[in-house]
Formats: sequence, C-alpha cells, structure tokens
Amino acid sequence: MSSELRQRILNVESLPSPPALVAELLDLTSREDVRISEIASLIERDPALSAKLLKLCNSAAFGVRHEISSLDRAMVMLGIRQVKSFALGFLVLNAKEMQESDCFDFSHFWKRASVTAVSARALAKYAAPNLGGEAFACGLMLDIGRILLQHLVPEVYRTILSKQEESRRKLYEVEREVLELDHMEAGRTLLEHWGLPSIICETVGVHHCPQTYEGDAVGQDFLEIVAAAGEIAALFCDAQKSESLDRVLQICSGYFRMAEEQAHEMLKQIGDDARETAWLFELKGADALDYDRIRSDVEKELASATDAGA
Repeated sequence: MSSELRQRILNVESLPSPPALVAELLDLTSREDVRISEIASLIERDPALSAKLLKLCNSAAFGVRHEISSLDRAMVMLGIRQVKSFALGFLVLNAKEMQESDCFDFSHFWKRASVTAVSARALAKYAAPNLGGEAFACGLMLDIGRILLQHLVPEVYRTILSKQEESRRKLYEVEREVLELDHMEAGRTLLEHWGLPSIICETVGVHHCPQTYEGDAVGQDFLEIVAAAGEIAALFCDAQKSESLDRVLQICSGYFRMAEEQAHEMLKQIGDDARETAWLFELKGADALDYDRIRSDVEKELASATDAGA
C-alpha cells in the first residue's frame, strides 16, 4: 500500500474528534487549584460514565470497606489521578464515531481490553505502585489503533485481518506490510492528537516492541507493566493457552521476580477481577475468564502431549 494512504491515516484532519469531555477533563485536572467537586460535576454530565466509574470503584478489585456512592467520595478514597485515568479510558474507547464496523469483533476487543486493564493495574503494584490508575487506563486504550484503522480504511483492514488469520503472523507485521504503519503508531498518533498523557501515548506506540523504547526508567517500567498485561490478556482471551501461560510465567519470574505460585495466585485474582469488570462492558463469555479452568486445561493438554510422545 502506498505511503499516500499512510499519510492520510496519520493526517490530523482525518482523525476523529475526541469525545467532548476528554479535552475538558484534561484541561480541568491540569489546574493546581481544581476542586474535587468541579471534576465530579464534569463527569456527572455523562450519566453512563458516572455509573461505570462508581461500579468499578465498588468492585472487589479495589477492596473498599464501605460502598462509594458519589464521585466526590471516589476521588477522596482513590485519588483524583486514578479516577481521572479511569474516566479517560472509558471516554476514549466509547468514541461513538469509531464503533461501527461489520468486520471487527468489538466484543472480543472489549473483553481483551478489560483483561489488559485489570492485569496492568495488578502488575503495577510490583513495579510502579503510584501508576496503577494510569496503567489501567493504558490497558484499556492499548489497541485503540486497531479501532482507528478499521474506522479509516475498513475494506483494507478487512483484508489485513484475513491475511493475519491465514498466515498466523503477528497483526502488526501484516499491518506494516499493507499500510506501511501499524496499529501502535496509529494509536499513539490519535491519543497525542487528543492530548492524552505522554506516558500513555508512548506506551501505546511501542507496546509490542518494548525493546525500541528510548525513554526514562519510569517510562520503561510502565511499558513493561502494560506489555506484560497484554501477554496476560492473550492468555485469557486467545487460543494458544499453553504457549501463552509459559510466556506469562517467564515474564512474571523474570521482570517482576515472582515465585511461580505467587504468579499463579495473581493470575487467579486477575481472572476473578476481570470477570467482575466484564459486566461493566456488558460482555458475554465472562465465564471463560476463569484462571483455574485455564490452568487445568493447559495441564491436561501437556499431559496428553506427553502421553502421545511416549
């Protein structure tokens, strides 16, 4: 595909406008004198967003002792930064302009995005505890470039998805071959255009290729967290369970220095939290996000392969 199409995709004038509240939320929270009540009032202009945020904050993943019944209380309990990050994640992925396509499985996309977000927040506790909210939001937005590409060039992207399924190659490799760019670059361009925090934009732009990152140590830790969360999402949502589990356990023991049983316990908790988060997105198939079942199936598969080779 010509570089002309690449330029058209990355042209600011062709990019969708951000959801109305995104710019206002970023502007408001950049003020040093901002009051919690001002942020709550802004978010409450979107009743669906407000309801999702409160459900999320009251979920088991956050372990709150008493029900949080208002956004003001949520920000007192969880912090303005964390609630802002959650709101941005939901707002960006709910951009209606990009939600119509007959060649894109949005249900699978949302399920994977929710698992990635939950996993990123869980992993942040080990490497960057103060960036849990940003990690969750980045997990939600990690593959937004895929939505953008199917929105801008739907017929071409349909061909890309078919080629990837037939060849079993990595999606971003096929995207580069056809479009001369991939969903990572497209996603970063969109989020930068919308004014999202640089740490999120940079991570989205290289998450499949973390070795190419050239930023500081904080950004490197953040990237490793979110990239690992993407691998965990592959374990829960994709077909190659045995290979994915082996890869995830290697990442947990290597970068995050977890003992194997500790990693299994974390993955079980991620599955539990992801199932609860899935109903926020009204997703079907949340029962499949059961780590005990996945682990059992992998062990049976390996035992069967061993018996067959004996």
